[in-house]
Amino acid sequence: MRAGFRWVGVIFVLLTANSVPAQQRMWAPIAPGTTFTSGDSWVTGSKRFRLYGLRSCERGRTFINASGIQHDCGEASLAMLVSLIRDLSPVCTEVARDEKAAISHVVCLALPDKGAGKGSRLDLGTALISSGFGFAARDGSGQPIHRDYAVAEAVAKRNRAGLWAYRMQ
Repeated sequence: MRAGFRWVGVIFVLLTANSVPAQQRMWAPIAPGTTFTSGDSWVTGSKRFRLYGLRSCERGRTFINASGIQHDCGEASLAMLVSLIRDLSPVCTEVARDEKAAISHVVCLALPDKGAGKGSRLDLGTALISSGFGFAARDGSGQPIHRDYAVAEAVAKRNRAGLWAYRMQ
């Protein structure tokens, strides 16, 4: 499936040069009025955010579901992102900043206070990838930006979760 996706030229900077020191990180929920632009990014006010180490399916790319109906892959990724944010109410923190593109790369965690997940920390990127609606981003040499995400992707692919269950167009 990876070969079917076009890398859109996003260069993830190493966390050494443009990183935000851990002691300066602020955790905050995704604000009301946010506009989701893809399955891995959004805009709040004039600030652009992207989930660190994750990429989503591009809008315009299609897949054929089990009933033979064609759907937009990017829209499916976007819908899953919005659903998880609505259901999990994660808090996010900036881990890297791309000044040239004016994008804050963030990680987001949900901290459930009830149900089966009570007391756990759920990473939004892992949730998207393991559900099959996000993919592990890779650097220029093909190595995963976040190794845990590559493991989640391999499991989702093996289990044919989410978009892995369908034929891409």
